[in-house]
Amino acid sequence: MSNRKASPRHCFEGKPLSEIKEPHVRQWRKKLLDNGVSEVTLAKAYRLLKAILSTAVDDQLIKRNPCRIKGAGQEKSPERPVLTVAQVYRIVDVIEPRYRALVLLGTFASLR
Repeated sequence: MSNRKASPRHCFEGKPLSEIKEPHVRQWRKKLLDNGVSEVTLAKAYRLLKAILSTAVDDQLIKRNPCRIKGAGQEKSPERPVLTVAQVYRIVDVIEPRYRALVLLGTFASLR
């Protein structure tokens, strides 16, 4: 068994464009997920593959784009954790005094 990470090159290597079908794209996506590629990175990779294959359709190299997985190109980033007011004040209490105003302004004035 190979330790190489799955990539488009490994899944589609040597395969003519006309032979890339929906099951191949699903297999490529699953291999990437199984190898720990984040959903955000995978969504970007899927959009790129879909754009490349759309160009192949426009250039009449293939009849239909095999990227047909609903929602596969949508990024769903997890919400960032938000500090409580008490946590902000604990941070302010332990940092250098010259940075306290910066932390308070950045927190309570929504400056990031």
